[in-house]
Amino acid sequence: MMPILLALWISNRKVYRAHKLWKAARRAGHDIGRDQTARLMKQLEIQGVSRHRRVRTTRPDESATRPQDLVDRDFTAARPNRLWVTDLTFVSTWSGVAYVCFIVDAFSRRIVGWRVASNMRTQMVLDALEMARWSEAPALKASLRIPMPDLNSRASDTVNVLPRSERCLRSGRSVIRSITPWPKQ
Repeated sequence: MMPILLALWISNRKVYRAHKLWKAARRAGHDIGRDQTARLMKQLEIQGVSRHRRVRTTRPDESATRPQDLVDRDFTAARPNRLWVTDLTFVSTWSGVAYVCFIVDAFSRRIVGWRVASNMRTQMVLDALEMARWSEAPALKASLRIPMPDLNSRASDTVNVLPRSERCLRSGRSVIRSITPWPKQ
């Protein structure tokens, strides 16, 4: 069966993945299962072409020091504006990829800041933090300058986000800890 699958794969310009190759083999009159087709393709070391481009959202800097986990993975808060967590994600659109950053209050689970951008640079996260800071300004009594070396590996960047009683901004997802800026084009 392996030579038949290889011939079908070559005759279809080497673009068929397991599902389409299985359909082509069935149309040609061969009784083969889809999982068997995938296994044989793996043994033949052939694979099809994917239409979707894999989006890599993080590029960790292995030489950078990782910040300590100040909340010990406990993302609960006794009052509003005591703990903010963040999530970075991407959304595929017809015109490309849109990157989204949300800042969420751990107590109320309310989005207090957000930002959408066509790239995933540090400025997107800082804009979301600034929106959260300004949207919660009446509730915040004083601000604290927080070093953010984990965002772009430069310890000089700071941001005003939390009241003085808080020790630092805490990330709800490990994604924010490994972000480095994309190369400038």
